[in-house]
Amino acid sequence: MVQRIAMAPQGPEFSRFVMGYWRLMDWKMSPGELVSFIEQHLDLGVTTVDHADIYGDYQCEAAFGRSAEASAASA
Repeated sequence: MVQRIAMAPQGPEFSRFVMGYWRLMDWKMSPGELVSFIEQHLDLGVTTVDHADIYGDYQCEAAFGRSAEASAASA
């Protein structure tokens, strides 16, 4: 499990590793594959993600959001 780091005495806490999604749109994952990928790094404790709005011609955040919705709907 990935360690967590407190940014201040009262939080917030972040995972020691950050999952970057800069090249997400180049990975050509299906929505289901992306859900599985996200769940895998969350299961490992990597809960801090970087999906800046400018990544992937402004599409990475949208793809991540659609996957989060799909995952929540199937839960």
